[in-house]
Amino acid sequence: NLLLRGNRIVMPVTLQKQILNLAHESHQGIVRTKKFLRERFFWYYMDEQID
Repeated sequence: NLLLRGNRIVMPVTLQKQILNLAHESHQGIVRTKKFLRERFFWYYMDEQID
């Protein structure tokens, strides 16, 4: 089961680091990485964790 906020997946704390690592591996830069993650996922303080 997934918890959604609008059309974004609410990411549990236990998986946030893993998602950040996968997004970072794409080497798209900070702006594109934030955009990619914001469009698909939600968690509090996401931007601070990406920076």
